[in-house]
Amino acid sequence: MPVHISFSNLLQNVTLFFIVIFVFSFSVFAGENSETVNYRDQCIKGVTIYCLAQGIGERKAGNFKQALEYFRLACESHPTMGHLRACTPYLSLAMEMGILDSATHKLTNRCEGGEDVTCFYLAKEFLKIAAYERAHVMLERLCKERFHPADSEDYGPCYHLGVSYLTTKNPGKARDIFGFDCKQKTDSSLPSCKYYSELVRSSREMSSMAWHFAENFLILVVVTPLVQWVLARRGSLATRNYVIFGGPLLVGVGWAMWQFSTEKAGKELYFIILPSIFLAVCISWLVKVRQG
Repeated sequence: MPVHISFSNLLQNVTLFFIVIFVFSFSVFAGENSETVNYRDQCIKGVTIYCLAQGIGERKAGNFKQALEYFRLACESHPTMGHLRACTPYLSLAMEMGILDSATHKLTNRCEGGEDVTCFYLAKEFLKIAAYERAHVMLERLCKERFHPADSEDYGPCYHLGVSYLTTKNPGKARDIFGFDCKQKTDSSLPSCKYYSELVRSSREMSSMAWHFAENFLILVVVTPLVQWVLARRGSLATRNYVIFGGPLLVGVGWAMWQFSTEKAGKELYFIILPSIFLAVCISWLVKVRQG
């Protein structure tokens, strides 16, 4: 399934990445005490890119606490706070250090205070660092409330939630979310609608395969009483023991496996299964009585 990526978001992220690499590389050649660029001073003044570059340097040096502080400054001083793109290194390192709760305390409070924009972009950041459960809680609410981001190239919370469910191997939930999102839209060519159609088709194919597999157990249940009857007429001790013990056991196992193998356990099929179980038990009982 294709994953749709906003070109503008991709361009901004790539640009940010190369600027960070450029600034950091410049520091290696110019020296930490260069008069031209003083990372710390520039970071304190709110220039995000220098905070990120300094944070990367501290992290490479193993100074995680200092790196976290620079990343925090980058996150909080970024001019386009709504998108939280500069917060990814901060949240990633905080998660690695086991302090994600405290690191996201302010942002979480803003989200709980009714700032849906913050909720949305914080959830997307959680997805980037694989904090899926946190992201899902936020995205599920925003999806149900039909939140729409200002960016027209962003497909919204339902789409990101559905893709995340696919990533975490939960196609059933993904199908439901994409279906809910698709029903709210008039353009069936949108990604959510395409995903929904593909998942529905895949689900039907899997269901059909499961049903054909389950038919084998249904046949076992129906045929077993007939086999019991034929063997009971032969009269040998081995066949009688099979009729008495093996018949009901096979019918019970076949019925249980049929139940677990398919979701199409229709009530009408019980008119076939229940008589078969009854016959198997009755034949077993009659043979036992005759055996004395």
